[in-house]
Amino acid sequence: MVAGNGEVQRLRSFARNIGLFWSIITYAGLAIITTFVFAKRPELLSQPRGWAILALVAIEVVWYTIGFPWVMRGNPKRHYAETFGRRIHHLHWRGIVYWASMLGLTLLLMQLDATYVYELWAIYGISFAIMSMPQALIVVVPTVFVIMKAFDWLPHTSNLADLAGFGAGLLLFAIYSAFAYLPYVLIINRFERERMFTELERSHQALAEAHQQLGEAAERDRELAVLRERGRLARDLHDTIGHSLVLGSVKLEAALRLRAVDPSRADHEIAATQRILRDTMTELRAAIANLRSPALAREPLGDALSRVAREAALRTGWQITTDIAPDLDTLDDRSYEALLRVGAEAIANAERHAHATTLALQLGRDGCDVMLRVRDNGIGMPRPAPVAATTAASAHALEGGTVDADTDNARNAEIIASPPGHYGLTGMRERITSLGGSFALSPGEDGAGVAIEARIPVAA
Repeated sequence: MVAGNGEVQRLRSFARNIGLFWSIITYAGLAIITTFVFAKRPELLSQPRGWAILALVAIEVVWYTIGFPWVMRGNPKRHYAETFGRRIHHLHWRGIVYWASMLGLTLLLMQLDATYVYELWAIYGISFAIMSMPQALIVVVPTVFVIMKAFDWLPHTSNLADLAGFGAGLLLFAIYSAFAYLPYVLIINRFERERMFTELERSHQALAEAHQQLGEAAERDRELAVLRERGRLARDLHDTIGHSLVLGSVKLEAALRLRAVDPSRADHEIAATQRILRDTMTELRAAIANLRSPALAREPLGDALSRVAREAALRTGWQITTDIAPDLDTLDDRSYEALLRVGAEAIANAERHAHATTLALQLGRDGCDVMLRVRDNGIGMPRPAPVAATTAASAHALEGGTVDADTDNARNAEIIASPPGHYGLTGMRERITSLGGSFALSPGEDGAGVAIEARIPVAA
């Protein structure tokens, strides 16, 4: 429970005690007036007039007892919260009905015996309790007018002295009314202050809980960022150092085979391996220093991929065809890096595994996407030609080396990822889908070879 609730409960208890005080005054006033009337005129006990007085007094006592709970709709807690919490901003029709009926019963008693005029002060107290200000003026002002009329306080002439006397009496009555309403004002202000304190305490607790949740979310975000960075570093190491080491190993094996039959060619392969290893060391230093290769922005993406393909063709004897769009200079760094790494990985895979004679490289815009396609005519995929496609929405369902159903693929085919111990396909897919793009692996033309297609949405 909020700390301010205890004080609010005490204030409501105090307000109820004030209501109890007025109830005692009303009951005592009726009892005293009725006793006085019948003590002064005992004969009324045997007359219809006296019976009518007793009946009206009984009705007023009963209605006073059950009427106020009716006004409160059987929920005093809510009534006091609304009345003293300044939450009623409209006329309370139950309160008006209750006030009018009590005033009417008192006026009937006054017609039977003028002594009941003093019961008007109980009605005056009721008029303050049934509604909050300023709505309560709807019943307070008529009650004051009836009291002044009943006690003959209204001026009888337009004489200045009578008017001045009436004004002085009205001023005194207003001062008295202000003092009479002062407890209500104090209670209202205290209720308002305690309500504000309670809301502030609740807001403070909600803010503390939100701060705790924010801290937990920040910790989760930091852990996720670490995992993402580890994945990115793994892909970078695979796409740079891994490629270079594999290529160096292939060239050294070729040099060993050529040493006996063509020493000059073997020396050429060894020199090329040295250059590759030097470049790899440079990239490794840059990765350690910047966690990013500084060579990515040296040339346009199409020129960089074409250069990688031509270098592979010199080693393999491929026939290369390229289709490079000229409007790709505005690619952001992440898209540039992802497409460059995916293209280089696709070319390296074709060189190592495809035994192809031709390679086609296509790079351009397709609607709102930048599309990269690398296709060879090699031995194809090691199993019947499934078509694989992954998107950012389904990438979380993929694991390296697994085959799963891809509901996002329009052709409902299999998803192919890297087999255990290999990371090329998985790395390409993760790079593309992390940017909201799609990655597809399919057979080449006429079922020969493999076609790798990557799409990344970019601004026009």
